[in-house]
Amino acid sequence: MAFNRRLDSTFPGFGVGVRNDSSYLQTAVALSGTAQQNIPIPASGSFSTPFTAGKLRCKFYNPGGTNPAITDLVVSFTDGTNTVYPPQGVYHPTAAIVLSATKWLEWYIDFLFDVASSGGSGTVGQMLASVGGANAGNIAVTMSGTSPTASLDIDFFPLI
Repeated sequence: MAFNRRLDSTFPGFGVGVRNDSSYLQTAVALSGTAQQNIPIPASGSFSTPFTAGKLRCKFYNPGGTNPAITDLVVSFTDGTNTVYPPQGVYHPTAAIVLSATKWLEWYIDFLFDVASSGGSGTVGQMLASVGGANAGNIAVTMSGTSPTASLDIDFFPLI
């Protein structure tokens, strides 16, 4: 299937994004335990304006427990039917990133994915044309340690 959203649309830069802290910023999200935790973007529901490109920044800090560490991060975006995993959004460090009072993790990705001009599905690698791109996302976080806790700030900047 041909590309509809082309790479050259990101040059000379991604263009103009939207800063809307009530929708795109989440601060002090509580993380705890060693089971994978799914943090939705937005915090609830979905965005009314779909997106196909943008940036995402996460900050993991304020650790608690014994030897709290980040062992796995996976970002995904969805149109409600199809899900895409941007390659920069998959982080499996060879050694866990240990958090402390003087150590934290900053993680940043750019993303761009395709949307169909009509139809769309995972079989052709395109988000639904009827939606116009993704309208929600997720950050899957896995921690290690004994009773680990941490805080997460999310700064999401879609190109609309």
